[in-house]
Amino acid sequence: MALLNKLGYPVVEIKNDEACVSLGMGRFYTTIKNWCDGNDYWYCCIRNELALYEVPIEKIIKPEILQKIIHDSTTFLVFCNEWESFTDLIEPIYIIFVNNLKIPPKKIIVLSDNADMNIIIKDIAAASNQDTINFEWVICLEYVIKNDVINNLDYISKIATLEKKSYNKAFLNFNRRWRTHRPLMIGLLHSMNLLNKGFVSLEQAGNDKWDEYIFNIMLDLVKMDPELYNLLYSNKTEILNLPNLYLDTVNIHTRNPNKLLAPDGLTDIDNKRLYEDSYFSLVSETYCIHSYGRFLSEKTFKPIAQSHPFIIISDSKILALLKTLGYKTFHPFIDESYDDEPNPILRIKMILKEVKRLSELSEPELFEFIDNVKEITKFNFNTLKEKKNHTYKIL
Repeated sequence: MALLNKLGYPVVEIKNDEACVSLGMGRFYTTIKNWCDGNDYWYCCIRNELALYEVPIEKIIKPEILQKIIHDSTTFLVFCNEWESFTDLIEPIYIIFVNNLKIPPKKIIVLSDNADMNIIIKDIAAASNQDTINFEWVICLEYVIKNDVINNLDYISKIATLEKKSYNKAFLNFNRRWRTHRPLMIGLLHSMNLLNKGFVSLEQAGNDKWDEYIFNIMLDLVKMDPELYNLLYSNKTEILNLPNLYLDTVNIHTRNPNKLLAPDGLTDIDNKRLYEDSYFSLVSETYCIHSYGRFLSEKTFKPIAQSHPFIIISDSKILALLKTLGYKTFHPFIDESYDDEPNPILRIKMILKEVKRLSELSEPELFEFIDNVKEITKFNFNTLKEKKNHTYKIL
């Protein structure tokens, strides 16, 4: 009585513009969750929710298992959007599996890193006049980074962050995919003469590049704030001519971004230096402008693993979410009032103000800051290292 298909679960996705099903071989979620509770579970990974409409059901669930799920009280269907947080999978689950196949909603479990997925489930269930399906919040990328820490503990323990010394750079800011808030933040940092205060990465690749299209999107986002609008507009030429910004690798879009240490083929020396030669991280999380629910990725857990203070560019209440997991944040030593601001542009503006303040600390102010935050970073590191459970209660 456990996970029925741990060594060969269906992975539903779209490849080369065609929906298909391949077999997975037991990744992180199948390891994190305790499946030995007296029930049987049929596990399915959804990488592209639209593929559910095109893939034959028998390729997702064996017919005999489908009947057990419908009729046997101890057999459940589990859908997982591995280490992602997309909410679009809920609607096809209701249309295909609840409404068409008549699987009772309480026989379906959705696993996701999205802490607010239950809100989407409640809305779609109400619109469908159905009961809610089950939801479990499982933080895969906390698990991944925790394991990296344990496997590299000797190396990690030698990273000397927050030393009382002179710093050439104040902050560290990794960016990969050009999600809307990332070029906006880089453009504003440049316009405020703060870009040179940090180690910052942002690579142009494919359609992701500085051009009139992306710049007009940025202007449109800040049009209700004259100060930010004028700041961007007056620096348009310089922003459009910003170069690629590289830190640990020149393969930002192709390397594995979920690793704690440096990418394959490179040493960890530069990665270590980036944390040692800055005194806080500016974390560009996955969502900020357009919220799909709060999502904590490896981007947040990396500075925790490196004993680095942080500001998180993300949805409002993201710090509140982190604290429910047992971590501490840095107020009042970092002004975290931005976490309560529901407007994303005002939230970014508040973050920029705090980045500017921290980047301009005098040496006595910096050393006092280090004294105040160092114990918090140690507490967070130990909390991550000692984590035994990565499945959390719905908030």
